[in-house]
Amino acid sequence: MLFLVSTPIGNLKDLTFRSKEILESVDYILCEDTRHSLKLLNHYGIKKPLMSLHAYNEKLKVDHVVEDLRGGKKVAVISDAGTPGICDPSVFLVKACRQAGLPVIAPVGPCALISAIAAFGAELPAFQFLGFAPKESKELAPFLQRAIDYEGLSVFYDTPHHIKNTLRLLCQIDYHHLVAIAFEISKIHERIEERSAQEWLSLMEASEVKGEMVILLKGEKKDPLKLQEKEVMEALKEAGLSHNDCAKIGSKLLHQPKNQLYKKWL
Repeated sequence: MLFLVSTPIGNLKDLTFRSKEILESVDYILCEDTRHSLKLLNHYGIKKPLMSLHAYNEKLKVDHVVEDLRGGKKVAVISDAGTPGICDPSVFLVKACRQAGLPVIAPVGPCALISAIAAFGAELPAFQFLGFAPKESKELAPFLQRAIDYEGLSVFYDTPHHIKNTLRLLCQIDYHHLVAIAFEISKIHERIEERSAQEWLSLMEASEVKGEMVILLKGEKKDPLKLQEKEVMEALKEAGLSHNDCAKIGSKLLHQPKNQLYKKWL
């Protein structure tokens, strides 16, 4: 039997009683980083053989683990923090187990995604989880547009080394769009704050950012006026007009300030 055991994302006390019992009962534990996981296991006095399972070796180890499971062994998978399979290794292993008819159990445990949504106070239950923000700008721009165009809440992860680029691109799309960011979930300095994309970018550029973050964006409700605005501005650009003329004509057609249209679309 394969167990996907969630580990604390900050406070070590977040490990559940059931998760501790499972880790104590399995034949061995698959870890993203055995050195990192030893800190948690030593804290709870859990002594089990450890094997590495990360993004670069998972496919190579799947067959070996499946054979162990077929032989009756019990195996646990843990990531460095949070729930395995949620932007962490185990997806290929889980699929292989399903295909082989082997049981997979995922006990309830810590997940930054769910904690952030709960602390944010989403008005509607609809949300989409987009994983980690892409590193490449050509992939990031449509990624952010997809988040804004979604009518519910879009949630994704980002890193300290990449968040500024994400915010810069978001500002180009919609600099006043509100962005909520959850920091240090389950740690001492845990907080969640909501500001405009431009305000966040100014703050991030003025100080060092630490720790992975959960980003939450409310989508814009679709309405005929919004769609018309996009269609008008794109048509003007396709006509080969200068940016200034696009903004000038768009302002008259849409009854909106010229400078606002220029910043938003050009």
